[in-house]
Amino acid sequence: MLLFIHFKKYLKYRKFFLLLVLFFLGILEVNAVSNPYNKNFNGQINCTWFAWQQAYDKAGVALPGWGNANTWFESAKKAGYETGMTPKVNSIVVWKWSSFGHVGYVERVYGDSIYVWDSVHPDGCPAEMPDLYNCWDKHTLEEVDNGACDGVSTAPHGCYSHATYWHNPGDLIGYIYLDNAPKKPVSSGTSNQNKVTPASVKKSNNANLSNIKIDNIEFEFKKDILEYNLEVKNNVEKINIDATTEHNKAKVEGSGEQNLAIGDNTIELVVTAEDGTKQTYIIKIKRKDNNAYLNNFTISNIDFAFAKDTFKYEIEIARDIETITIDGTPETETSKVEGLGIYELSEEETIINIIVTAEDETTKTYTITLKKEPIIEKTISKKKNDIWPIIVITIIVLIIIIVIITYIIKKRKSEKNEKNI
Repeated sequence: MLLFIHFKKYLKYRKFFLLLVLFFLGILEVNAVSNPYNKNFNGQINCTWFAWQQAYDKAGVALPGWGNANTWFESAKKAGYETGMTPKVNSIVVWKWSSFGHVGYVERVYGDSIYVWDSVHPDGCPAEMPDLYNCWDKHTLEEVDNGACDGVSTAPHGCYSHATYWHNPGDLIGYIYLDNAPKKPVSSGTSNQNKVTPASVKKSNNANLSNIKIDNIEFEFKKDILEYNLEVKNNVEKINIDATTEHNKAKVEGSGEQNLAIGDNTIELVVTAEDGTKQTYIIKIKRKDNNAYLNNFTISNIDFAFAKDTFKYEIEIARDIETITIDGTPETETSKVEGLGIYELSEEETIINIIVTAEDETTKTYTITLKKEPIIEKTISKKKNDIWPIIVITIIVLIIIIVIITYIIKKRKSEKNEKNI
């Protein structure tokens, strides 16, 4: 009985003693049971930490510390792992990405598609399990994409990716198969102490601008407002646009110096996100016209020569003109004219100002001075016209008198001559 009790105690502590012996013998490596990678890098989950943990939790394989993700495939070969280019369930997929690479755990293979757990989506993608896989097997990939298996379950699963590339054709390095992984991880000779793989992030689709600045123009910018209507004075012949993208890997076209024509100008700022997504901001700038000339100008019942660049007119009019009507139109439709209409004239002189205001507030003033004929000139003319009948009558009377006198003289001479006879 005592022997049986000791045997039970031996079984109870057998695992402990076995592990202790293996540790001292150097058979068990420390990095085989603890994740050798830092979990976070720059506030994001490290893809190597996540893939290592997935392999350990789901496949029971403690991978060695192989450094950055892009070294995993060759390091696995050297460590005795099976590798290849064919996707398999329970494998690690290795992709090219920046200078670090990216890795993930393959949970499911379906045709040219794989479903991967990686640091980009650490909580997986919403999907339906455990019956989801059976549903996939009964439908084509197109049917699955069209929702044939929606609603089967509520558990998340690995996220979809193409089996032969991640973002672009040619970025697949290969697969590390875990089914026949070496029982004892073998060091590949690659140190991980000073190397950390950053969390791999899918290319951003952020095509927003964070700000737009235009020289000498103040306006309120909002990233979700894509069209702006602005105005500048006529003397602004060119502008400089400074556009800043919200994401540092997005690019913008259309910024910089732009010439402005008089009238409407449309400028497009095309933002291209890291993944190729495009968004266009439209800026409409109206350069105001400074044309403040009159095209024509008339005064009722008065003829005069008008020229658009002559701004002062002095016109003499008859005294009997009491009212006039002034009409005119600007050279450009955007200009405004003040001073047109009907005027009552003073007895002597009337001064009228016609003000033309251009679109950019430039002004020009046409001044018309109307003078009535002087009264004195009319009186003298009247007197001159009245004296002529008097002169004529006087001359006629004088002629009659001369004729009468001449007749009388002749008669007297005749009578005198008769007496003498």
